[in-house]
Amino acid sequence: MSPEVSPGAPDLTAELLSGLDDLDRPPPPPSRSAMLRRRLPPVLTARGREGRWRRDRARRVLAALLVAVAAGVVVEQIRPHPAPVGDLVVVAARDVTAGTRLADGDVRLERRPVGQHPVTALTTTADVVGRVAAGTVDAGEVWTPGRLAGPGLLAGTTGRVAVAVPLPTDPGTVGVVAGGTVDLLATGTGAVLADHALVLSLPRTGGDDALGGGPTWSVVLAVTPAQAGAVAGALGATSGGPPLLVVHGP
Repeated sequence: MSPEVSPGAPDLTAELLSGLDDLDRPPPPPSRSAMLRRRLPPVLTARGREGRWRRDRARRVLAALLVAVAAGVVVEQIRPHPAPVGDLVVVAARDVTAGTRLADGDVRLERRPVGQHPVTALTTTADVVGRVAAGTVDAGEVWTPGRLAGPGLLAGTTGRVAVAVPLPTDPGTVGVVAGGTVDLLATGTGAVLADHALVLSLPRTGGDDALGGGPTWSVVLAVTPAQAGAVAGALGATSGGPPLLVVHGP
């Protein structure tokens, strides 16, 4: 015979089952402050007077470090930096053949030491992009007005025409530069074909190859129509060789 349970008496079976359910539940996660205290060294979480002293000391050290870092950043910002050496000039970003209309990818700005680039070097890519290369230009070479062709080749000249004269060697080795002036003499006779002719450009074609071929140069000059006729006659002669250039000094 089961014992009678008086009304209002605690149900011990229900309480026992509820206690077992509590044991099955996972413990609640620790609070953020508790997790932080676990990660700190014991000297900073210690209680009492010594713990407070250690925490105050750590705060002072951290504050001093932050002040030192901030001071270093300020000093770096206000310290004068040396000015870049050289001039920014436009150079060929890749090899370009004669007749190429130049795009953004064909040119780039590069800093070159003073005295190690032509005085006529172009300094903005806008001066080059959209123009046509007058001759072959290797990657890294500096763009100058003489390396560009176009309707502006004879700009600033009056009563002049452009004539191209082949050269036996690199014109730079004898001081021929775009914008300079030269005399053109007939080989053999020494007759003056053109005097004080303005150098418009210095196109170059070809290049070293497996067959032993090398680049060829020419100079484009602004001359009078009469001088152009004399030059054409000299170039058409079967003997005597190409005309000779006499370079004028600056």
